[in-house]
Amino acid sequence: MKHFLPALIFVLKELLKILLVPYNLYCKSIERLIETKESSALSIQKSESNWPFLSFLKRLLLEFLLDAFTLLVYPLAIIVFSVVIFQDSFLEGLAILFGSYIAPVILSIARDLVQILILPFKKYIDWAKKPAQHLNLDIKNN
Repeated sequence: MKHFLPALIFVLKELLKILLVPYNLYCKSIERLIETKESSALSIQKSESNWPFLSFLKRLLLEFLLDAFTLLVYPLAIIVFSVVIFQDSFLEGLAILFGSYIAPVILSIARDLVQILILPFKKYIDWAKKPAQHLNLDIKNN
């Protein structure tokens, strides 16, 4: 019995952490948007890449837009919820709130999968940038 209460408290804390995952992902996307703003990552003029336009498109389409959609999910959900409960039903409004609460998880999964899918291209570009390496082979035929 002396282990029951600490175990129960541990389980409840961990369940609370799991319930807060969508909100934490929402906050993480806001942090990334602020970092993007501060680093001028969407500026073609300040790009140090060999391919400034392609780098801009990658950042815009694969990073910025997914974070921007995540940022807009909660405010838009409140507006849609307000409209739906006055026109339709409260249950439909709750379904919209629940869907919008877990939307950052879905958008985060999409963002992470896109980042994983473009890794081979990044690796290839890093490999292609390296100078050619030559080997001197002294093969003596006996």
